[in-house]
Amino acid sequence: MEKICPIDFFCFDKNTFILFILFVIVVVVYSINNNTYKFELEKRDYNNKIDTIKTKLETTHSTVNELKTITNHINNENYYKTNETERLYNPLMGPERSSPYSLNRLGVPINIKTRGDVPNYQQVGVLYQEGGDDNNKKVFPLYGKPTYRGSNRWLYYTGNDNFASVKLPIDNKGRSCQDEQGCNELTDGDDIDVVGYTSKFKVNVYNLDKPRYIPYI
Repeated sequence: MEKICPIDFFCFDKNTFILFILFVIVVVVYSINNNTYKFELEKRDYNNKIDTIKTKLETTHSTVNELKTITNHINNENYYKTNETERLYNPLMGPERSSPYSLNRLGVPINIKTRGDVPNYQQVGVLYQEGGDDNNKKVFPLYGKPTYRGSNRWLYYTGNDNFASVKLPIDNKGRSCQDEQGCNELTDGDDIDVVGYTSKFKVNVYNLDKPRYIPYI
């Protein structure tokens, strides 16, 4: 008996229904595969971009390190040249020399001050030679600074009175005033030894520039 489709209804046979279902499945599978393929392409594109950025960063990092090395070398050269020149012409730079085997001073930090800032050298007095007549006595400046603020150990040196002044180390009671620990603080009337001279030198220390008048008190 032939089946009749009611009015206002959409009817199809079993085979048509199966074909429709298969068509829907094919469309869904195709859509999923297509979206998956697009996702993989985008993922690959992003990964390529990330790899490119990483490569550029590594190249930039390598370039920065090379520039740092060059800059450190230039700074080292300038540092040592400046120090060498300053030591010749600046009387307030201590009589020191740079090691020819010095390491990169801009690498591992060294000589870190753990007791606060160390005062700079200043002329703290004069030295005058003992013995002989006044016309032949030598009078030299006395430069000094404490090893750290509040210390009673000082670093001292002097300079001769020639046209090209030479900085001369000082010994106090057999101890060098230029080693790391320094020597006892000098006071008026102390006798000290100046390297290169056999006679003693007597110390005359300047007065401090302390406040003498405060009008608001």
